[in-house]
Amino acid sequence: TLTDADGSSKTATLTITINGKTDGNPIVTIPDENGSSTPDASATDFNVAETDGASNHSFSISAPAGVQSIVVGNQTLTLAQLNGLSPSNTVSIDTGKGILVLNGYSNGTVSYTFDPIVQAHNNSAQNVAQVTVTVTDANGKTGSSTLDIGITDSNPTAVNDSNSITEDAASNTVSGNVFAGTGANLAGKDDLGADNS
Repeated sequence: TLTDADGSSKTATLTITINGKTDGNPIVTIPDENGSSTPDASATDFNVAETDGASNHSFSISAPAGVQSIVVGNQTLTLAQLNGLSPSNTVSIDTGKGILVLNGYSNGTVSYTFDPIVQAHNNSAQNVAQVTVTVTDANGKTGSSTLDIGITDSNPTAVNDSNSITEDAASNTVSGNVFAGTGANLAGKDDLGADNS
């Protein structure tokens, strides 16, 4: 309302239009570390041997409306907990085929390690640890992806060996140990592999 010096007034309406936009859905991006030349590359994001130790990896999350929380496997982390991740403040997830440890978050990238366990394989085929990752934004929208980790079998190692004995020798026995690599002409140690059976 405008009022002049002699008391006359006039009222008008100011209209402000807010042209909003719909925020995009949250996204989880899991890199394919295998490359096209790796066996079973299309089935997994990366492969490890069951006898490997912990290895370092990462995935990224984005949410235009802002990250509210993230679920990795059976563990839920708020944004505050996510920001608090560090090598000395970790969150462990038992996948059943190995231990995944979240240990960092920076600029949308979640860092973790994966340490496989020795496990039974079907005819030496690789096993796959599957971990679902879901991010929820400030509007309650979610986005998900699945982390697929191939775990290869540790096959036994057999090395050709030989021994000899002279016909009609006074001592008519030979001995050796193919696992220890001891005895005459034993070229190397045989190994049952991590499954040990």
